[in-house]
Amino acid sequence: MFTKTLIAFASLLAATQAITITAPALDAQWDLSQSNTIEWTAVDTDPKNFTIVLVDHSSSSGAKQTEIKKNVNTSDKKYSFSNLVATPGDKFQINFVGTDVLNQGIIAQSQNFKVTKSGVAATTTSASSTSSGAPSSTESAPASTTTGKTNGAAGLVRGALGVVGSLGAMVYVLL
Repeated sequence: MFTKTLIAFASLLAATQAITITAPALDAQWDLSQSNTIEWTAVDTDPKNFTIVLVDHSSSSGAKQTEIKKNVNTSDKKYSFSNLVATPGDKFQINFVGTDVLNQGIIAQSQNFKVTKSGVAATTTSASSTSSGAPSSTESAPASTTTGKTNGAAGLVRGALGVVGSLGAMVYVLL
């Protein structure tokens, strides 16, 4: 009987720690040159902050991750951004990544959505004289993506294991 009660309690507690990304919705179409808003629901027991990451799953060499914003307050329940550079495609997700010791890894994932247009890369221009005396310029944009094999399911399992570990510690303290 005690085991069944403990399992029910653990399930209930795990359900209360559930940041849920509500936007972008499944198959939404985002133009990254315009303003886009990420929205989520949360409860008081969720982590206080997290990092927002755009993940492009369309590359055969692994997912490309672009950090959108660090240390977002969970209580804000939305974040807007514009002019983000990413190759258009139909296999994108938003991940919320935990930033504290108890909540590392992916703590929430959006539905898959499409990027229809990229933002414009920031440019820097430097002028110098050539032998003819005419100025020349060089344009470059900073890199903001990382590439690597990622597995959303593995991130969810890691997050679930973290919750189960926290629950085990809480149950031990309660006993």
